Amino acid sequence: MALATFDEISSPMSRWQLLSHLLRGDIHPDEKSVWLKPAYRLKFLARSLLHPVLTLNWLHYIASHPQRAQMLDAQMALPDKLQRPYLSSRFSARNALAALCYHYDAVACANPRLRRLMLTPGGVPIVNFQGKSGAAYALLLGSHSSLDKEGEITLQLCTEGMPLARMTMTVVQFEGQRALFIGGLQGPTRHLQQQKARISQVTRDCHGLFPKRLVLEAACVLGELLGIECMIAVGNHTHVYQNWRYWRKKKTSFHADYESFWLSVGGQLRPDGVCQLPLRIARKSLDDVASKKRAEYQRANGVLAEIHHQLHALK
Repeated sequence: MALATFDEISSPMSRWQLLSHLLRGDIHPDEKSVWLKPAYRLKFLARSLLHPVLTLNWLHYIASHPQRAQMLDAQMALPDKLQRPYLSSRFSARNALAALCYHYDAVACANPRLRRLMLTPGGVPIVNFQGKSGAAYALLLGSHSSLDKEGEITLQLCTEGMPLARMTMTVVQFEGQRALFIGGLQGPTRHLQQQKARISQVTRDCHGLFPKRLVLEAACVLGELLGIECMIAVGNHTHVYQNWRYWRKKKTSFHADYESFWLSVGGQLRPDGVCQLPLRIARKSLDDVASKKRAEYQRANGVLAEIHHQLHALK
């Protein structure tokens, strides 16, 4: 079957035309796309009947969005996101629809450079810096379809092409405020988990800054660029994989302790199971740091300042 390019379906279309394209397998970014599988398309149609109105509203939103082609390229399963748990174990399909529409409205209103980055499959480097050993590190921003249940955009810290930490999030409206909702925080891949000494080495190389702390710092600046008014993150019991649909599949593989990390950076656990994070991570006064550690602490702050400087260049 010949690939249908996104340019070919970039002209205005209705929700019904988009549905027809999807069910025929016309819209797919590559030859490995799930939309090329007839069984997947039939499953999508059957599941759509569970939420027909919400599904049609979602397809109408996608079909009429000015970045429709880029959205479908970045998130392969975008049309069927209402058919699976999304962002939080407690989100309904209606909650998911509201979150997705709000996010892509925010994407459409972002400056062209930032918008392009957020819709880039896999991500591209937006920050580059060196550790004290001279090792090169990069922060990448983009969209990862493999993490699509946890959010729409992903920040990841890499060295030598290997991910050290990945944070996935969505811009939502939360209690009347524009919020950055963090749906996932991944550590190293399984391959790197067998090399915990490597992660400790990276932390030392970054002057005591953990990889997860670095991606959170970058997320705070990204939130500032997007006009975020509050930051929210899933807790141990509200991560999307705590939903009953994934309980059997993930119960032996999901061991992340999100709450400990959020609390360590000044977050507060709310009664609804999510954590509210500060917009900026507090830093110690130099006077509160032991004298023998002050030089290292200042170098760590220098790394953070460089990250902030390069991210603000995205304005």
